[in-house]
Order: sequence, then structure tokens, then C-alpha cells
Amino acid sequence: MVRLHWNRQSFFLLLFAVMWIIPNIVLVYIRFSWLNLLANGLFPFTIGLSLLAVFRKPGIMVLLMLPMLIIHAYEIVFLYLFGREVITTDMFLNTVTTDVEESTELLSNIYPAIIIVCLLYIPLIILAVVSCRMKERLHAGFRRTFSLLSAIAALIMAGIILISGTRMDVSVYPLNMLYNFNFAVNKWYRERNYPVTSAGFTFNAARPQHAPQREVYVLVIGESARAMNWQLLGYSLPTNPELSRVPGLFVFSNITSQSNATQKSVPLILSAANASNSAALYSQKSVLSLFKEAGFKTVFITNQVANQQLIGFYSREADERIDINKGIAENTAGKYDENMLPVLSQVIDQDSSNLLIVLHMHGSHFNYAYRYPPNYAVFRPDQPLQIKIHHKQALVNAYNNTIVYTDHFLAEVIRTLSARQLCTGMLYVSDHGENLFDDDRRLFLHSTPFPTIYELHIPLLIWLSPQYVRAWPGKAESTAQNIAQPADTRVIFHTLCDMAGITTPYFRPDESLMNKNFVPQEPRMILGDHEHPQNFNRYFQPEDEKVLSAMGRK
Repeated sequence: MVRLHWNRQSFFLLLFAVMWIIPNIVLVYIRFSWLNLLANGLFPFTIGLSLLAVFRKPGIMVLLMLPMLIIHAYEIVFLYLFGREVITTDMFLNTVTTDVEESTELLSNIYPAIIIVCLLYIPLIILAVVSCRMKERLHAGFRRTFSLLSAIAALIMAGIILISGTRMDVSVYPLNMLYNFNFAVNKWYRERNYPVTSAGFTFNAARPQHAPQREVYVLVIGESARAMNWQLLGYSLPTNPELSRVPGLFVFSNITSQSNATQKSVPLILSAANASNSAALYSQKSVLSLFKEAGFKTVFITNQVANQQLIGFYSREADERIDINKGIAENTAGKYDENMLPVLSQVIDQDSSNLLIVLHMHGSHFNYAYRYPPNYAVFRPDQPLQIKIHHKQALVNAYNNTIVYTDHFLAEVIRTLSARQLCTGMLYVSDHGENLFDDDRRLFLHSTPFPTIYELHIPLLIWLSPQYVRAWPGKAESTAQNIAQPADTRVIFHTLCDMAGITTPYFRPDESLMNKNFVPQEPRMILGDHEHPQNFNRYFQPEDEKVLSAMGRK
């Protein structure tokens, strides 16, 4: 009979092993099945026991695995925000591409999760130090026997998991989290290498026809604006008081994003790539290069912080890149999207070139109350903005205020273009939507591991000047015919080509919202976390189905 010699270090070992699998316990509770209990409960527990018994003082292993404890803490915060799944590739990339200010805004509103992490892991680290300083050690026989039994148990369970057909690298925490982390690192390097992999690319663009006067086209990229809260798209509250009075505005009611994360959705908007051909993101250039080839001067004006990922590289393909935040102090005051308007006017007036101008908004990004001036606080109360279900009304009010301010901003862009009496067009699209504690899932923000209809259903608007309508007869009629057709953001590249009369082998008339040959896009696609295209409907749960039914399942 095997005899185990227990002492205080033995109990420390068991305590450390239990603390080690806290994220696993939560994951098992969220989605209980006997296989999940085995894969995310017992198997990681036995592995933890084997590792902790390597040293005669188990606290040593705890301190050596401190980086993993940090990941565990991150996972607990992720579970607090989204309620299920492991840290996604998108979330890892968001961590390194989000600026300090935005991170601070979020962290200040999820302090319960931060407190939980501190209460769990600070005492654990203290106990690990105590274990290291104790004279008492694990008995040699205990270590050998315990390690052997734990390893055998782990191997048996691993065999059962593999026989069941379960992929351990995508189904067992923390193996799946490490897989996502490795994928994120590889993606980060691919994006950083974009200037090299795209260096020789050309669209072979041409313009067989030109308007009889100067042309200025504006692409406005919104942030976190979901269609459900737009008055123009059926929302019951007056969130679009100014755009509702703009004549000739084309409002598309059935548009979805190809991703619920900015670092994927915006490159898909700015390029000819789509969710089914995402590898082209790294080898093809952006719409800014397309317009440059066609003889346009291109300008990228941003109210978001630059980064060294695809969005940053794409923006630098423009002839001129203007960051309106440069020189502004690190507080949030004065960083409103409206600050881009004087720059827009200056760019249009400084020479007589044909122009493509991209405006990248801060839009409806959390913290919502920081995105609009006080005089646009139409809906109250809009404070406090703590991420808690009982603050839902204040959060929704503040979010609606961001839509009111976006409405004003877009109306001002149209007024700016209209005043010049040029051949102009504006296309506005949001990168993705947002969750606002809409249903029993109690989801908030975006970039969830399972995209919801609230994150994917987005507004898309087109405005054409009278001069444009006269110069390009038939375009307005074709656009009007397509406003209710189902489509995703792959249409942006082709619609901009059509709007400006640019030809390229990459242009597809059947994917342009301004073309009479447009074909409704079904099935629509989403770029999954590991860059695999997924059917638009794949992720939807009963709560999403209710919204789709209300929309007539468009």
C-alpha cells in the first residue's frame, strides 16, 4: 500500500492546484458536460498537481508560473466581461493595439473583476513566498508517488479526451488560450510585415470616364455604432434629428460587419479583401492606393490613435495623413470628432485636386460620455457609466447621445461638401456595433468571442451631391434600388470604385451598392477569430434569432 507523508507543504500543494484551475472551474460551470468537466476540470487539475510536485517546495513552481497567473487573471476579467469562452485572438491584439487612454477608460469601469483577481492571486503569491521560506519540505516519497499518480491520471484523461474527438488545443484551458496567444503573435508579425509583403502590389487602376468638374469623395468610418439605435433605421427615439432632414440620403437597412473587432473590421472596409479571402489583407494594398493609382490625391484624417497594425499601415498609404489628436493633452476633453471638420474644409480648399478623404471617427467607443460635448447630452441621465446591469439606462442614454453627435457630425460633413458645389459623394459605415445589456446574456461592449446581431448589424449611408447625380446619370437610381438588399462590408471597396468610376481587375459590379447589377449577398460571412470565414448565422443564439425575426430575418 502506498503511503503518502502529509505535511503543511502537502496542503499548500493542493491549495495551489485548486487556485490554479479557478478559470477552469468557471468554464466548466458555464457550460457543464461530463466531457467538459474532464477536459477543463480534472485534467488540468492533475497536470497542475504534477507540476507543483516537481520541487520540494511547491511555492517555487507557483512563482515560476507567474506569467501564467497573469494570463489567468486576464481570463477572469474576460469572463467577467463576456460570461464565457477563453481569451480570443482578437482580445490579445486589442490589448496591444488599444491606447493607454482607452484602456484606462475600460479598466476604471470593471473594477469588480480587478478586485476579484487581486483577492484571488495576491494571497496566492504571498502563500507561495511563505512556502518558499519554510524549512519544511515535501517528503521525497510523497513527491515521487504523488507526481506519478497525478501523471498517470492526466495521461488516462488525455486519452479519453482525444478518443472523444476533442481537439485539446482549442477545447482545453489553458491550451486553447495559449493557441490563441500564439495565433495572435503570428498575426501581429504578419501585420508588421505588411509593408514588405505588399510592396510590389498594384491595382492596375484606370478611369475611362471623368466628371466634368472636380470630384471629392469622402469615406467616413464610424466606431461601435449599431443600426438598432439609429432613428433612420427604425429606432423609436430621435437619435438622427439632422440627417432625417437631409434630402437624397440613401439609408441601407440590411448591412452587417464582417467582424466585431476594429482591428479586423476596418482593414476589411479599407481593402478589396473579404472574410472569405482574408489572406489578401497582407498582400494587397488599400483603397487609398487604389485612388492614388487612379489619379486622386488621398488624405486620411483620424481621431483615433495610430498603431503599427494594418489600419496604421493602410492610413500611411495616403498622400497625407492627419492625426487631429497630435498636440492635444492626454485628457479626453477636446478630442471630439467634430475637430476633424475644419481639417476637412482645409484639405478640400487647399488645392484643386480630385480627392479621396477618409475620416476615421471615435464615434461611439466606450467611454460613451467622453465622445460628445455636454450640449449633445440629449438623453439623461447619462451618468454614472459603470459597467453594471443596474446602470443600463444611463449607459444606453449615453450611447444614444453618441449617435446624436454622430448624426450632427455626418450632417456637417454633408453641409461642408454641399457648400462647395462639387461632384461629391459621402459613404458612411460603422466598423461594428455594440452590446448594451440587451438580453438575458447581459453582454456589454464588442469583440465578444461569439458575435451577436447587436455587434454585426450596422448603419451604412450614402449621400450624393446634385452635381454628382447630373455627372453620373443612373447611379442614384441604382443606389435607391439596393437600399434594402442584404450585404456585408465587402461592398465598400466595390461601391467606392463605382462611385468614382474607377476600373480595376479587383472591381466587381455585382458587389457595388451603386450598381444596377448588384446581387444580394447570401450567405454573408464573418471573419472568425482564427481568420476562418464563418457563415453569418453560425454564431446566433435564440436571443439573436428574436431580433432577426423582428427584422423579417433579412
